Amino acid sequence: MLIWRGHGYWVLLLPFATLGAVAYVDKTFPAVLVHKQLWFAAALAGAGLLCTLWGLLANSGGALQAIDRLTGLIVTIRIRHSLYGIPMQYWGGLYLLAAGALCLPQAR
Repeated sequence: MLIWRGHGYWVLLLPFATLGAVAYVDKTFPAVLVHKQLWFAAALAGAGLLCTLWGLLANSGGALQAIDRLTGLIVTIRIRHSLYGIPMQYWGGLYLLAAGALCLPQAR
């Protein structure tokens, strides 16, 4: 795929799932989430942590070796999981940075 390789689509699904869960809890139980900005930052940080761990685990896997039929040479194939060519674990770091930016005090 041009946009993602392997399980790179999870880079987009994880933040939508965690932020959607926080939005659902906020709408269903409005008294539970007092500091909404911090809860959204926590959801984004959770998605970043999951994305980082999953990316490290998935991209550290071994390589497959196959024999090319035309040349007879051994070819090493590594399966990478990325979105827009950026590995999953780096996207997790970007989500953690975004969560940190949400925690900064807002200038009023």
